[in-house]
Amino acid sequence: MSFANPPNAVEEGARLTAQMKAASGGAALDRPPGFHEAGTVVRDGATGTYEIWADLHALRSTGTHSFGAKTGTSGFDGRRAWAVGPDGAVHVDTSPQGLAGARLGTYLTIFGFFYPDRFPAQFESRGRRKATASSTTS
Repeated sequence: MSFANPPNAVEEGARLTAQMKAASGGAALDRPPGFHEAGTVVRDGATGTYEIWADLHALRSTGTHSFGAKTGTSGFDGRRAWAVGPDGAVHVDTSPQGLAGARLGTYLTIFGFFYPDRFPAQFESRGRRKATASSTTS
């Protein structure tokens, strides 16, 4: 790479994503219909459990997380974002902001960028930025 002619950021991102997919299993990742993941997480000093189910051929996922006696479940079914809180109350979100957040969350959960034919997306570079505490939490 020449620093006199730096690569196009979007093209470089696509190249690196292809390398990442190849290093993660390549074409073998194209076969499974979905995945299930379960584990333990530590957040703010508390330990909890989580489970995620995701469809790798449609933009759908659901997850459950438990901390102590509190359990919450949320998901995106391709049309609605929904959540069941620790109190058992069901919340459905079909607002543009809620759907955009659910689509992005599901896209990232299923590594949608590994499947550009299934999940077309547009990317743009916003240049380099220095991360600050406020930029990483918003």
